[in-house]
Amino acid sequence: MKLNIKNLGRIKEAEIKIDGITTIAGENNTGKTTVGKVLFSCFNSLNNIEKEIYSDKEYSVEKEVYNLYHSLLPYIILKTKKIKKMYDVLKNISCDLYSDYINTKKNIYDILVNTFKEYVDIKDENIIDYIKKASKKIEEYINIPDEKIGYKKIEEYFNEMFNNQINSRIERDTIAEINILDLYFKFIDDKCIETNLNYSNKRNIYFIDNPFIFDRNDYSYSLSVQESHLINNILYSEKPSTSDKILAEEKLKKIYEKLSKAVNGKILEKDKEFYLEEEIFYEPISIHNLSAGLKSFAIIKMLLERNALKEDDILVLDEPEIHLHPKWQLLYAEIIVLLQKEFNIYILITTHSPYFLEAIEMYSKLHGMQEKTNYYLSDIENKYSVFKLVNESIEDIYSLMAQPIEKLENLENSFDE
Repeated sequence: MKLNIKNLGRIKEAEIKIDGITTIAGENNTGKTTVGKVLFSCFNSLNNIEKEIYSDKEYSVEKEVYNLYHSLLPYIILKTKKIKKMYDVLKNISCDLYSDYINTKKNIYDILVNTFKEYVDIKDENIIDYIKKASKKIEEYINIPDEKIGYKKIEEYFNEMFNNQINSRIERDTIAEINILDLYFKFIDDKCIETNLNYSNKRNIYFIDNPFIFDRNDYSYSLSVQESHLINNILYSEKPSTSDKILAEEKLKKIYEKLSKAVNGKILEKDKEFYLEEEIFYEPISIHNLSAGLKSFAIIKMLLERNALKEDDILVLDEPEIHLHPKWQLLYAEIIVLLQKEFNIYILITTHSPYFLEAIEMYSKLHGMQEKTNYYLSDIENKYSVFKLVNESIEDIYSLMAQPIEKLENLENSFDE
């Protein structure tokens, strides 16, 4: 599949092949991370969008019903018993209101009158006024077009990912466009103006940009969109069936052999905290106490053990080598290649490490994956980020990465002169 991007952030125009393993290498601030964020947002912003639209309307209706309930409290006859009974009725009325209005076109006002007539004097003018206002507001909520809510939710999602700067800040009045498979998005002034809410390519995507996401004491706040998605899928993923385990065992064998060189044990969960159980420890070690490098391997291990990473899913690894010793960069690279080979997942990697890049290249050849591995060089040309496919000239990347070393060598030689 191909990811096409126009006028988004610093990217004027880009076409990135997402097929097997895609590696983007280049200097800082050349748009590497932007590509990963775009890919993540494309699939994840539309995850459960129909359910979210319904839930949003349902919540708004529920809120208005409870506002009406509190307005009518002073008018309730024989309060003590009836308040409790009426409150129980309210628990179900919001869903009923929504479905009755949509499916049978029943009048909202009539539904509310029938609901509350047992508890209040329905002829009281104040009560009639409260119910009329609530009815009008509920109808307004229900009649908002689903498309409008969907577009707004996607707009909010992308804006959170891109800090409210989706469109180009280099050129004014441009239309940002994204296309991949049957997904497409258009934005003007950071607002979504076109998309496909009925897309069919539903798959999970994970964006990992740091190994410290499990170091927080509370996962309920201060999380980025990508961190929240990763944690929720690890914490609440469905347990694999026995059949799933049997099918996965052979595939996981090679990967676990490699993982055991870094994380030789089992990741346990207790009270939403994670621990590493290993033979050398008399009790499991909190994941908080692992090194940054071990955490990087532990996240991959968690995704596999909890069956959260499945065939056709997408894994975005943003500069994964940062916290890894060169020796572990090689190990991590081989695990990534094996993941693609055994599970047929799509992997996008950004890097500026020659060790890691060469490891991906060599292990792809070793495991017969070179045909499914693509290399891009990211750079800045005329103020914009550009991405050049360099499968036939990977040395262009190494040449760029070697420049700092050459600078040091020249500096060293100057001391000898």
